[in-house]
Amino acid sequence: MKASKDSLFQHLKEVAIAHGWKVELNKNSHWCFTPSDPKIPKAYTSSTPGDKRAVLNLRRDLRQRGLQV
Repeated sequence: MKASKDSLFQHLKEVAIAHGWKVELNKNSHWCFTPSDPKIPKAYTSSTPGDKRAVLNLRRDLRQRGLQV
């Protein structure tokens, strides 16, 4: 699995997995964060979120979906 070397991205991935979220790289080379509750929408980001804003936007999206990060 490819992953960004950004430490915040790695932290977000680890926290999501620890809370029962499924984190996977889809066929379009985007990371998909899928919550265990099917009523909560998925969160997506690029496979190489090199732009700091992309990682911060992912953190915002995960917080909006109820993940405490």
